[in-house]
Formats: sequence, structure tokens, C-alpha cells
Amino acid sequence: MLSLLTTAALAAPPEACDLGGDAIYVLTITPGAEVTDLFGHTALLITSEQRDPIVYDWGHYAAGQLSTALDFLRGNPTFWLGADALDEVIAKFEGQDRTIYAQRLALPQPMAQAVRAQIDWRAPGDLEPFAYHWYRRNCTNEVMSLIDDATGGQISTQRAGPSPHTAVRQALRHAGGNLPVWLGLHLGCGRIADAPLTEWEAMFMPQTGFDGLASSSLTWPDGTQHPLVDHTCTLGGGTRGFAPAQPPRRDLGLLAAGLAGGGLVLAADRSSQKLALLGIAVLGGVLGILGSVVWIVGVFGMFEPVWQLHNLPLLSPLSAGLIPAALWARRAPHSRLPARFAAGLLALAVVGGLLAVAGGLQDRNLGVMGLAFPWLLASLIVLRPRRSIA
Repeated sequence: MLSLLTTAALAAPPEACDLGGDAIYVLTITPGAEVTDLFGHTALLITSEQRDPIVYDWGHYAAGQLSTALDFLRGNPTFWLGADALDEVIAKFEGQDRTIYAQRLALPQPMAQAVRAQIDWRAPGDLEPFAYHWYRRNCTNEVMSLIDDATGGQISTQRAGPSPHTAVRQALRHAGGNLPVWLGLHLGCGRIADAPLTEWEAMFMPQTGFDGLASSSLTWPDGTQHPLVDHTCTLGGGTRGFAPAQPPRRDLGLLAAGLAGGGLVLAADRSSQKLALLGIAVLGGVLGILGSVVWIVGVFGMFEPVWQLHNLPLLSPLSAGLIPAALWARRAPHSRLPARFAAGLLALAVVGGLLAVAGGLQDRNLGVMGLAFPWLLASLIVLRPRRSIA
């Protein structure tokens, strides 16, 4: 609800910023087109009459290096805080057509000094790196935690109530325009990532952080209450906006893909078992690859442990075994082993479906069921024992 209210309030874009004097701004950058930019970005802008504006950005990492990519897969990439000239930051995001929202914080002098003390006006090379996590410690978390510490925990206390968000739903609504990323998140995130978040925890995402700051207030040392944000404006000329309030629903599309794949294999089986077995091998390879990627990322990556990946029974890495099963059925059409293997995969998927129902039938299981069940059922039919090869 909070995101919807804020989005409605931004239907008319804020005015362009007129920076001046000593001030602290939270910069929220809308999502971009690249995979690394899908979720948006957050940084801190400090202006002063004594020096040029400086943007403090916790999003610096060694881009373009194989070791960095491997660190991301293992779940332990290293990021660090950088200090950048405001003009360079505006030019960068304007070139990506991304909007920069600046929220000026109305902080009493002691709290403003606490923010500056934590930054300490150090050069980028003097700043310590930190271990990044996609929703526990990212650029937005770092900015929010710094402000919360400076205010004596007032923000996290106010935002301690439940939110309508979960980590995976937040990620899915931002990744909706990138089908491979959306599908990977849809298939690969486990129940831990689906746990309800408090409003404070949900502020790991830039847009939700923007919303949370806009609706927070502060108790000043004299006991008076003040809005945390007293002015919102925009920097640069980008036009890209925030992500939709809800993630896309593609259950029917996944069901259609499952029915189409299974139907094509069964249709092929009526004229040529060889062609049908080739289809089974292809379907098994697709399911096995999807399941293997989910398993690898779940065990070694930034997402949840494998026992939390409730889609694994539906998209099992064992599905790749349909490839040798199809070859065996071609060589030994009388054998029952290929059909028994397919029956085992189907039974495993049924167990996964029952567990999903028992656990509340989370949204993304519906699409995964629609994708997996028709393929596995078609495999069982095609791999049945034969007296002769068509």
C-alpha cells in the first residue's frame, strides 16, 4: 500500500533540484535496462558551501572481471564505498535514461553531524570494502543503516511493522521485463526468500527505501516531531520510472509451454517413436538444466539453501536422466526401465506439488507445475515398453 501511495504521488514528477548550502540527500535511481541495473540504486549526496557536492556510493565493484562473476555466483562479492562528483553521477544515469530522485533529509544538527562523521570525508581509496548480499547488505541497506544509526534507530523502530513484501516478490516485480532473470528468480528462490518482511527489511530495495523515508518522521532533541524528508526533487533528464507495484503473472504462459512441449512429443510419437524419443531427450535436458542451475545457485549462490528450494521436486536435476532413458528405449524397446525412471520423476513432481499445496501453494509453483507436469507425463507415455519401433 505504501508503494502504491508513493507511486501515485509521483504521477506528477517532482521539480528539478536547486542544490545549495549544507544538506544531506538520499538519491534513489530508478531501474535501468541492464541486468545489473534492474533493481535500481541508492546513494548519499552531501552538499556543502565549502566544497563541490559529493555522492557517496556503496555500489562500486570490479566490473568485467571473471573473479567478480564467480564471487557473485558464490554469494560473496566484494563492494566498496566510493566518492563521486555529482556531475559525473548525473551524466552516467542520464545516459542510461534513468531518473534520479533526491530526498533532502530534515535532520537536526547533531544527527546531520553523525551522518557526516560516519562518512568522515575520506577518499575512496581509504574506505573499507564490505561483503555484498543482494537483499541483506546492498547499496540501499548501507544508506538506510547509516541514516538509522545517526537517528538513534528511529527509522527502523518506526518501520518495524509487517509489510506486504517478500524478498522474492520484490525481486520479481523488478525483473519482470527481463524474462531470463525473471524465470531464474521464479524457479530458484526458496521459502526463506518468500518469508514476509517488515517495512524496515523491505527497504533493501531502492524504491521501497524511497517510500519508507518519505513516510518516516523524526523526534528532534527538543521533543518535536518532524518529517524525515522535507523536500523531493529530481536530478538530470532521465525518464525511466519505478518498477510496477506487482510482479507479472506468467502462470498461463508456463502452462502453455508445458502443454505445447508435451503435446508435440505425443503427436510425434504417433508417427515416429524415434522423433518422439528425441523430443523426450530435449525436454529432459531442458528440465535437467533448469533444475541443476536452481540446485547449484541454491547450494553455492546468493539465494537459499537447497532444502528451501521447493521447486526442485518439480524441476529435478534428475530430469536430465531422460536423455539416457530415451537412448535406452531406442535400443531396448521392450525394457520397462525407461518408463519406470519417468514414473519416478513424475512421482517426485507429484510429491513436490503436494508439498506446495500443503505449504500454501505459493504463486510461482503454479507456473512451475504447469511447465513440468505435461512434459513428465508425455515422457512416461512415450517411454512405455514397445513390441516394435515405429
